[in-house]
Amino acid sequence: MSRWWKNIGTPESLLGTSHLILGLFEPTVEGEVQGEVVGEVIVDEEAIVGGKFFGSAYMGADTVVGRKVIIEHYVLLERGV
Repeated sequence: MSRWWKNIGTPESLLGTSHLILGLFEPTVEGEVQGEVVGEVIVDEEAIVGGKFFGSAYMGADTVVGRKVIIEHYVLLERGV
């Protein structure tokens, strides 16, 4: 099957779909990691992880996770967070 459809009308189904889509990509850490990164995580080369970043997650360019911050499960972080 080359195409499919999923209802994302609830927060739970949106998070589940995001987890499913992130699972299609290879986990990649190209940014600066000063803390800890665990799981199926994609970290852009211009991102900085100072704290803990867990689970299926994407961290985009120009994003910083402070050293006392813990990010768990799906999160989409883009510029300046």
